[in-house]
Amino acid sequence: MIKYLIFDLDNTIYPSTALINQNIPQRMISFVAKFLDISFQDAKLLRSQRLPHYGSTLEWLSTEHNLTNYNDFLSFVHPEEEINELPQISGLRELLTSVNLPKAILTNGPKFHAERVLDFYNISDCFTNIYGIVENNLKGKPHPESYLNLLQKEKFVLEETLFFDDHPKYVSGFMNVGGFSILVDRNLEFQNYNFPKGKMKTIQSIFEIPDLLKKL
Repeated sequence: MIKYLIFDLDNTIYPSTALINQNIPQRMISFVAKFLDISFQDAKLLRSQRLPHYGSTLEWLSTEHNLTNYNDFLSFVHPEEEINELPQISGLRELLTSVNLPKAILTNGPKFHAERVLDFYNISDCFTNIYGIVENNLKGKPHPESYLNLLQKEKFVLEETLFFDDHPKYVSGFMNVGGFSILVDRNLEFQNYNFPKGKMKTIQSIFEIPDLLKKL
């Protein structure tokens, strides 16, 4: 029986079509270009080559390029005005409050970014806590510790928890620790992805959650 829910933030709470989804990667690449003193195009190529080996751009820069002041990166990628890039979502608060189960956020972004997004949608009180990249010692999803840390601190039971994320790598990470993952795949573009063996289902929007829970 499902008793607990864990949500990714970006492209899960709000849809992948949001302007912020385009701009966050652009700001990351701009930071990489400035930090490594290379062109934007070279930074874009290098990031695309190295990111598959890490959980996040920040982890890559910290590991391979000795980025120590992670706040510089996080504040550049997530400026205060980023909330202007978020779409209005009718019925989001009503959806979350209708699902009467404990919910937490697990994001590879910073906690202040998650707080900003949740405040924008007036849904902060729908979640017990937020676990960002800093809370996971800069090693977020898909590292096993990121999932297990949340489960332990929130007292969520793994076998009774659903994890929602739009990224197949992070969905796979939760499956690898024995969890039940829900891929939020708006355009059904990851149907041929090589997922590990385990429990997984696909939805196109979190608005499908009430019906999903009835079937589990």
